[in-house]
Formats: sequence, C-alpha cells, structure tokens
Amino acid sequence: MLFNAIVTIKQFTGDSTHKQYGTPSSGIRALILPAGEAINALYELPVGQGYQFTILNDSILNILPESEITITDAMHSELVANQVYIVKSFTNRLKMFGQYYIKGVCISK
Repeated sequence: MLFNAIVTIKQFTGDSTHKQYGTPSSGIRALILPAGEAINALYELPVGQGYQFTILNDSILNILPESEITITDAMHSELVANQVYIVKSFTNRLKMFGQYYIKGVCISK
C-alpha cells in the first residue's frame, strides 16, 4: 500500500463563525495513512474516515485544526487527486535525521 502524495495546505486562520484560510502552501510531500481503531476512538472519528498524516517539510511550523489538506498529485498511490482532508487535532512537529516533519490526525471531507 502506497500513501505518498504531493499536497496543498490551506491554513485555518479564522474562528468558528468567521472561517478564513490563509495563502495555500503547495508542492508539499505528505504521507496519509488510514487511522487505526485506537486513533478513531481517541479522537471520536467516523469509522473509515479517519487518517493519520505526516508532512515532510521544513518550512511549515504548525498546522492548526480545521485546516485543509488537498491532494494535488497522488503519485501512483492509492490516494485520489483533489481529495480534501480536514485536520482534526493539534499537530506535533518533530525532528529526525536533520529534517522536520509534522504529524497529525485528519478526516476526509
């Protein structure tokens, strides 16, 4: 199973009554995997719609909940181009082997 893709991220900058999205960041490599049962239960995600994502990019510091991740190039993976995912949790920024990456949980829109 391959879940590697190029995505565009629209950062959520508003509040619940005035949703606004900032300038999209394009050409970002991401891994998007189906979430396991423990993640679905912890975040109360709908069955079959929960995903875990990893963003491989040094320039993005954080991705806020309600931000949109759109697949722009599925790169021969099982993902579908133009599929939109909504970030459901606060993300963790980690560093491994000199590269920063961001992990989080999202649902398909």
